[in-house]
Amino acid sequence: MQGQDLGLQDSREDGISGCASKKPSGQGLEGETQVTVRKEALEEKIRQLVVSKFDLDIEPRDISAQQSLIELGVGVDSVSTLEFIMELEEEFGISIDESEVNPEVLETVDSLSEFILSLE
Repeated sequence: MQGQDLGLQDSREDGISGCASKKPSGQGLEGETQVTVRKEALEEKIRQLVVSKFDLDIEPRDISAQQSLIELGVGVDSVSTLEFIMELEEEFGISIDESEVNPEVLETVDSLSEFILSLE
């Protein structure tokens, strides 16, 4: 799904494709709202990648932010984990040091999105 499908600008230059920009636009609630919108778009893209990469027979929207990704097959073996990390790097224009990836990072969509946001 492209950024325009989500109604958000493409911010590949910010490191996240298809997610609203995190550029500061002021203080308070407005800034928090932008971060929330951006995180939600990031989580949706992660769900799509999980379903696609692991050939799951579910809709991306059926994966909650707190659902165990390990139960869905993410991180089960080192080869698929490495391939998934490479897809994340390509999709979001980021570089992930493999030593930073641990089971907690791959635990949920929420933990993975927080990790990706921390790399910016």
